[in-house]
Amino acid sequence: MRSILSIALLAFTALVQPACSTVLAPPTSNPSLSTITKPSTSLRRLFVASEDGTKIYAEAIGDKRNTPVVFIHGFGGSVVHFNKQFEDAKLLKNLYLIRYDMRGHGRSEGPLEAGAYESIRHAQDLKAVLDGFDAVRPFVAGWSLGGFIPADAVAAYGPSFISGVILLGSGIGPDDNFLSIIARPTVAELLTGLASTDVLEFRNATMAFSKSLYAPGYEIAFEEEQRVVGGLLIMHPAVRAHTGARSVPGGPITAAADKLPFLVIGGSEDAHIDAEIVRDYMTENRFKIEFHLLDGIGHSVFYEAPEKTDKLILQFVKKHASNKV
Repeated sequence: MRSILSIALLAFTALVQPACSTVLAPPTSNPSLSTITKPSTSLRRLFVASEDGTKIYAEAIGDKRNTPVVFIHGFGGSVVHFNKQFEDAKLLKNLYLIRYDMRGHGRSEGPLEAGAYESIRHAQDLKAVLDGFDAVRPFVAGWSLGGFIPADAVAAYGPSFISGVILLGSGIGPDDNFLSIIARPTVAELLTGLASTDVLEFRNATMAFSKSLYAPGYEIAFEEEQRVVGGLLIMHPAVRAHTGARSVPGGPITAAADKLPFLVIGGSEDAHIDAEIVRDYMTENRFKIEFHLLDGIGHSVFYEAPEKTDKLILQFVKKHASNKV
């Protein structure tokens, strides 16, 4: 039995580890950086301490003189979901790409107290990652739940802290219940099951959640499906509950709607978010949005349609970057 468990753990580690030849040092009080030689292909990894001491795992690739774009995953995810973006030659050439595991996810630490998942903590995590990579005023690309982090950052540090927002299967607005406005009715049921401590209920919710991330009929790679399932499995039930229940301060970012550009990319087959409602809702609240609805694509627009999504991201950043790409 012990050998079977060892093999299983090794196999799972191979699935969740990004493909890279660098060696990652364990987290310490002083973040350690690991680099390869060429700036256009080097993957730098670090653990950085957020303001409350929580260790956050992060990666960056590309020339840091380029405009930084931070990719933030959704509920139960990790940095591995953005592998297609981190392998895109045009993005690597023109941008400084950063990604990190949100607290309680992936290789980042996950405190069990509800207060550890308040808005300010997420803002502080982003700031710590940016400081670790010497990046300022990034464009923030958030998938699903990760799309709320720009609101956290603006509430904590003001709109000048970032250069723009890229929402991937996500949305934002001033209302306390904005998620109930833009989300499909099935999302609440899925999140309830994911917070369960009943093994069978959690298992069923996890499998349903995994399938719901993509358009019906989309053939998801087995490895990617296992990354989703594994990412949810390693989260503590309390962390899943706190993450799903946290509030988002939409007021400050709405007040700054005329100061920041927004790129909204949604899928017509998104089972989580109604992209057209996002468009209407954000337009009504005077956000400056560039909106794209990808036909036949589900919740994971960047994964299901990487070439189209990456092209839109690069065009958007080129258009709005202060140091033109």
